[in-house]
Amino acid sequence: MAKRKIVLTPKAEEDLREIFDHISNFSLNAADIQIGRILDKIDLLLQFPRIGRVVEHFKNQQLRELPVGAYIVAYYIVSDVQIDILSIHHSSRSSDFRFSEE
Repeated sequence: MAKRKIVLTPKAEEDLREIFDHISNFSLNAADIQIGRILDKIDLLLQFPRIGRVVEHFKNQQLRELPVGAYIVAYYIVSDVQIDILSIHHSSRSSDFRFSEE
């Protein structure tokens, strides 16, 4: 089987930058640590793509959320070899990604 890959969507990349920018206003070290935790958890998806919980209101087994401390990583299992990270948001906010099955 081909090696699995993770694809960060532009929205997810923007989310990571915003998280880093917000936390770095208080502590650069804390921002580095938090981004590292998020990326480490995302890397787990390479081995365990179904580790996250299904996003119930979409009723799609491929669309999942993975908690990372106070943050939620929304992702979509595109195939056996690709996982798209859709968004990363604070758990106090509702998910801000849009999903349509095309």
